[in-house]
Amino acid sequence: MLYRDEAGFTQAECVSKIRGVKDFVEHGAKLGHLWMEGHFRVGDPLTRAGERLDVMPKTGGSMHIELLVEEASAEAALTELLPRCVTAGVTWAIHVHQGKQDLLSKLANRLKGYAHWLPNDWYIVVLLDNDREDCHHLKNEMERVALEAALQR
Repeated sequence: MLYRDEAGFTQAECVSKIRGVKDFVEHGAKLGHLWMEGHFRVGDPLTRAGERLDVMPKTGGSMHIELLVEEASAEAALTELLPRCVTAGVTWAIHVHQGKQDLLSKLANRLKGYAHWLPNDWYIVVLLDNDREDCHHLKNEMERVALEAALQR
């Protein structure tokens, strides 16, 4: 993956060495989808001309939140809200999907991928619109998927 550093120089990063990518691919993820969802943190031409995003946080001592959201509008809202609501030292990454059905269709495999490498101080938040669905049914379905992925703590 190529990206520009802060000085404008081209840098290269091996995608297979990015945390979680191998596990996501082993559970059915396509590299293009992971790239569009922001899992690579580099090379995205839609984000600051492809420069490197904040470095993946280290584990230990501080909480990290992986947020899986339906669409860019949720990302925009969270980008404004989280710095005001979250305690100092807590880090997060927002992974945008192409709508509710896209997120739900990939959720089981993403969670199985996370289950292979997710540190104890990291959490996953899935943010979905209700869209006039039975919220209890939707919550139960998401909990079932998380249990099948062995993510419940």
